[in-house]
Amino acid sequence: MSSREYAGYAGPVSLPMSGATPEMLEQLVDAMRGRVVEGIRIHDARASTDIGGHGIPMVRVVLLVDDPQPDEWTWPVEKIRAIDYLARREAWQRIGIPDHVYTTHVALCEAEEGGFPGPRGAQP
Repeated sequence: MSSREYAGYAGPVSLPMSGATPEMLEQLVDAMRGRVVEGIRIHDARASTDIGGHGIPMVRVVLLVDDPQPDEWTWPVEKIRAIDYLARREAWQRIGIPDHVYTTHVALCEAEEGGFPGPRGAQP
């Protein structure tokens, strides 16, 4: 547990700590980068730890993937499920990350030059 000061609380608040080390996160990124799942290429990945809405440690994985088909707004659900399953399998079974794994998918067309989108509201 970690102790942090939060506004509105009389004293320090204890938050659960993630079981994922920086090395584990790096292994997960390396495991996902360059993979092709159900015909969708994962061009890049980022992973970080966070505390979920119920105070549960989690790993957030952001995947930069191929654009959806030109006539589709998004990717087929079964293909996204296959990508998510791969991320969780790599994290839990191969690397040993004990936390919940939450994935987000970013299409290449939404990425800035050289990678992921910038922070929301950022000025060019």
